[in-house]
Amino acid sequence: MTNELENKIIKYVEEQLSCSAHDLEHVFRVYNLALKISENDNVDLDVLRAAVLLHDIARIKEDADNTGNTNHADLGAVMAGKFLGTTEFPIDKIRSVEKCIRVHRFRTNMKPESIEEKILFDADKLDSVGAIGIARTFGWVGKHGCRIFYRPDDLEAYIMANMSGKWNGKIQDKHLHSAQIEFDIKLKHMSDLLYTEKAKKIAEERIAYFQSFMERLEEEIQGNF
Repeated sequence: MTNELENKIIKYVEEQLSCSAHDLEHVFRVYNLALKISENDNVDLDVLRAAVLLHDIARIKEDADNTGNTNHADLGAVMAGKFLGTTEFPIDKIRSVEKCIRVHRFRTNMKPESIEEKILFDADKLDSVGAIGIARTFGWVGKHGCRIFYRPDDLEAYIMANMSGKWNGKIQDKHLHSAQIEFDIKLKHMSDLLYTEKAKKIAEERIAYFQSFMERLEEEIQGNF
């Protein structure tokens, strides 16, 4: 993929994004992580680079849909295919880019299969843990007016009541969510959900950092520091 084509894709992505947690900076962080994970592997970099840059282009449309029927991964795949079809991007690789985008989401029953799909999935999830993960998590709960310091006594009851009974279900009432819930249900288990060994290693260090922060936060809430 030429620099000219990549810049054209970036310009299109920038036009589509406005969600603070999934802005162009998030895309570039995921891009850099994806390239790091892909080093020394047999990867189609045309497919990977395009898929990473385009993976969240429908995020604003999902966030604006109060019915909850819009899936940014599915819609984003369609949008990406249509856009790439207007460029000089290789026709035979567009379907691969679409599939990468369609399966990159955490809350889905579809699983990544190709190495490019697995790398995008892993790189995207790594941006939710570590120091940047802490910042993004609290940014999200602040944006949605959540009970930021609320820690449920029974996570299973919370999942049944607010996530359709599924640990990876869609959050129904965002006001009831919190940073602690997000960490306990999803983020601290992230390394178990990843596909590549390189990503798992990065995740383990980042999750440990996040865990230590949450433990310190709880101690301060209780007045121990």
